[in-house]
Amino acid sequence: MAIEEVKLSDTANIRQGYQFRSKIITDHKGKIPVIQMANINSGKTIDWESVQSVSEEIKENHYLNEGDVLFCARGVHNYSLVVKKEDIKKNTIAVSQFLIIKPDSTLLLPTYLIWYLSQKEALDYMRSNTLMSTVPLINKKTLEEMMLPLPPLATQKTISDIYELSGKEKELVNKIQNLKTKKLNSILLSSITGRG
Repeated sequence: MAIEEVKLSDTANIRQGYQFRSKIITDHKGKIPVIQMANINSGKTIDWESVQSVSEEIKENHYLNEGDVLFCARGVHNYSLVVKKEDIKKNTIAVSQFLIIKPDSTLLLPTYLIWYLSQKEALDYMRSNTLMSTVPLINKKTLEEMMLPLPPLATQKTISDIYELSGKEKELVNKIQNLKTKKLNSILLSSITGRG
């Protein structure tokens, strides 16, 4: 069975993150958390402890919702992540370095989209359509025009589940490797210091 290919814009709405008019002025009493590129950790999740807030008034249409996909549009590494229910804080926004993709839940699963955005075909498309300036940029139109295979939701769910499990496996392998390295270093250090 052939899988239909569609433009991303046929399955999702895409908007740019919030554009501050000047430098972001944080306020620890602010009620609007602002996600910036520096708040995304190496596991492509939001490090909420590092997220700062602002106190200025920002319209609700800029707020993030569960299931939104944050796509880092600037720089050499264009990663993406899903805003999950357990992650979302009230009134949260993302800065303009992100494109915010809101998939139509009847057509496209967010985690399937994240998986596809990391595949060679998508990466090649983005590389060949990057606007080159001081900082490489993928604009909204480029992302909207990207073609993606659109299998049935059940197939997307299977791919999403396997992709998420693979990510968890990598995290565990890294943790185990770090623990082994720590233990080995401790043993080696005790062999020359006599402490251990």
